[in-house]
Amino acid sequence: MPRKILIGFGVDADAASVWIAETSPVDVSRGMYGGEVCIPRLLKLFAKYNIQTTWFIPAHSLETFPEQLAAVRDAGHEIGMHDYLHERQSKLTVEQQKDVLDHAYDVITKFNNGIGVALHAGTQVETALGYSSRKESSTVTYYLRMGDDRTKIDYQAKAETWIKPLLRETETGLVKIPTNWAAAGNPNGWVNTRDVEQLWKDTFTYLVTFGVFFPLTTEEESFISLYLYIQTSAAGLTYS
Repeated sequence: MPRKILIGFGVDADAASVWIAETSPVDVSRGMYGGEVCIPRLLKLFAKYNIQTTWFIPAHSLETFPEQLAAVRDAGHEIGMHDYLHERQSKLTVEQQKDVLDHAYDVITKFNNGIGVALHAGTQVETALGYSSRKESSTVTYYLRMGDDRTKIDYQAKAETWIKPLLRETETGLVKIPTNWAAAGNPNGWVNTRDVEQLWKDTFTYLVTFGVFFPLTTEEESFISLYLYIQTSAAGLTYS
């Protein structure tokens, strides 16, 4: 049976937004470098190899680096949301989360010529708006659930109050591309880029060898997806 490996590149244009809460001017400078220098570098790289990508853009980055990100849009890359300021949703109220998402959505869709966009949450934590598994499968998209009931350990209470299974609740119509840290180029910190490259190669090899493939067409063709995440301030460095 013919097989296809669908590889997607997701670029988080965090730039200064992810560092803006820090007190060190060096950290903020790193973010400015990510927006002013790294974004154009990555665009040239993708153009060289004719790669179309998806850019998840914090609205803060869009309003801070409008020319650089307009070049991304005009080059035909897909545009997605990435909150406003890379907020930590678990620290926000429901009202704050909705205000942030509404504003970010308005900014991004206006920039994207009115076209609706997908959301890549800034931080992968439980939020006041709901909770669902973020990694049911490392390579297969799935529908998110709302209201999963999980009981946290309470060391001050009797064990009988928290020795309970996780209960799956209502499935929604929202499609989730699974998070896979093995395919991310930034969370490892400043490591040897060859190590990240080898990690991606190993992941690819595993999927080809052992991956569960799913029907794609009626011609008995099958596919599996591998989504690679990169971050502008890391992937746009000279040695990346």
